[in-house]
Amino acid sequence: EAGERAGDGGAVFGTNARLLDLRDGEPAALVASRAFVMLVGAGVCKLLLGGLNTTVVEAGAEADRLWEAVRGREAGVPLITVANHESTLDDPGMMGAIVPWDAVWDPQRMRWGICTQEICFPDTFRQVLMGAGQALPIRRGGGIQQPLLLDVARHVAAGH
Repeated sequence: EAGERAGDGGAVFGTNARLLDLRDGEPAALVASRAFVMLVGAGVCKLLLGGLNTTVVEAGAEADRLWEAVRGREAGVPLITVANHESTLDDPGMMGAIVPWDAVWDPQRMRWGICTQEICFPDTFRQVLMGAGQALPIRRGGGIQQPLLLDVARHVAAGH
């Protein structure tokens, strides 16, 4: 099935996607494509939520901890965020709008997200786009034991 584990240590982003083995160093083209997608995505989010609307991040300990986690965590330390949302775009849109520009340029400092297969990974173009944007597929209603969660666990264990 599209997006399932192949069982060899790589993450499958769709039926036609290649395997990405997290044990190997990432190719420069992959890092560059992630930086490009993150830059464009964050720019659009900042324009829509910060330029055409009013988005305010309340100063305080929670905001300071988030920015420290994004900017200052050591290599190999994962960043996990939890968000309650009403639409598919709430979490990536808000994070794109409020994340500092210096973190956008460095995809290794950005977190990975989870997005449902049927919305974010239905065709090859969106599989590539979402993969470059550091999103992993999840099967809605698949439960806690679904193989796709192994990819999430591997990314966390690898410090992404």
